[in-house]
Amino acid sequence: MKPTWLGVAKRPKWIAVLIAMLIIAAGFAGLAQWQLERTFTTVGIAEAELPEVPIEQLVEVGQPPRQDVLDRLVEFEAKVDYENLYIVSGRKQFLDPELVEGYWLIANSEIEFDGAEQNLTLALGFSDDLEEIAQVRESLAGADSETEQMIGYIEPTEAPGTKDGSVLSSLSLAQLVNLYFDEPTPYLPVFVIIQQGPIPEGLDRILIDVLDERVEINWLTAFYAIEWIIFALFAIYFWYRLVSDELMRELEAQADLDY
Repeated sequence: MKPTWLGVAKRPKWIAVLIAMLIIAAGFAGLAQWQLERTFTTVGIAEAELPEVPIEQLVEVGQPPRQDVLDRLVEFEAKVDYENLYIVSGRKQFLDPELVEGYWLIANSEIEFDGAEQNLTLALGFSDDLEEIAQVRESLAGADSETEQMIGYIEPTEAPGTKDGSVLSSLSLAQLVNLYFDEPTPYLPVFVIIQQGPIPEGLDRILIDVLDERVEINWLTAFYAIEWIIFALFAIYFWYRLVSDELMRELEAQADLDY
């Protein structure tokens, strides 16, 4: 009876070799996993992991914000200027669970910064309904306010856009300061998205993604991981070739005997 490949593979000798090859392959697979873990690295710190700091520590008057301070939580005391309320269109936010486009209500505020009076634009709240946010704006216009503690995210100015009544297409600080005041007035070179403070009733808190959190790929370790995977597969293939060669030798020996 001619031997078969499966019959040869079931012999204790080759089962033992298979177990040895599987152990080797598992070792290679472990090394591949280790390299893959080093391949993908999250750069940056999630927003919840960074405590708020005084705004003076991260912002400089007359200087654009550094990239590493964007999306940082800051705390400060300010007084909302409800005489200067505007709506900004084209804002996107997740509202359980869909990503919707909507509007921000923004306002100027007065803040004492490093011993001097400054102006700071605040993004107060979000709505996906223009009529709703316009009603909130109308109800707040001209309201009295007091200095209060606030916490929010630092964000950079945007390029100037268009204006349609009280609705702006972008949040440009250079454009806004000209709308707020008739003469040159000092203002901080950032705006703040309020997380704790004067969020108007009827509007949602503005949610943001962390800009400085990203995944970097180390292509060298990715290449090493692929190498280890190939070695693991080769270990199994090597066992297959050993069994196949054994089968070929037995078939040749049997053919010689038959001859």
